[in-house]
Amino acid sequence: MHVLVAEDHPVNQALVGAILDACGHSYRFAANGVEALALFERERFDLILMDGQMPELDGYQASAEIRRREAGSGGHVHIIAVTAHAMKNDREQCLAAGMDDYLTKPIVAEELVALLRACPPGVAAAAAGAESAEAAEAAGAAGAAGAAATKAAPTPQREAAAAA
Repeated sequence: MHVLVAEDHPVNQALVGAILDACGHSYRFAANGVEALALFERERFDLILMDGQMPELDGYQASAEIRRREAGSGGHVHIIAVTAHAMKNDREQCLAAGMDDYLTKPIVAEELVALLRACPPGVAAAAAGAESAEAAEAAGAAGAAGAAATKAAPTPQREAAAAA
């Protein structure tokens, strides 16, 4: 699969990149919603991992714009929200913005791998043979290290939650 990773935090980028590498997927990073839309226009992606909170244009707005653009073409790329917000209404907000699925931070490698495998058949069929037990193990190791680093890394969301 070719994956667009819209994520502004370098630790999360490294973690997701390690998991996607271990699974044999190609990917591109966008550090904000504006970059994500530009990449979406230039390249064909099988899947988008979209952070909800990014500078310039957030993931909700970027996802809604992608869906608006797809309405004219009839296409539909699978978008998975990746967010630190884990309340029930947060998931509903992601789905209302046009995202297809939801993954909470800190990212757990096994959960991301499961979502990658669960992508619609037309999207994931080319990648089905690329994922092996070794890739899943490597992703698990990367996830454990990345999750620990992600928990320690300050973000505006974590700082706001800690202050509340």
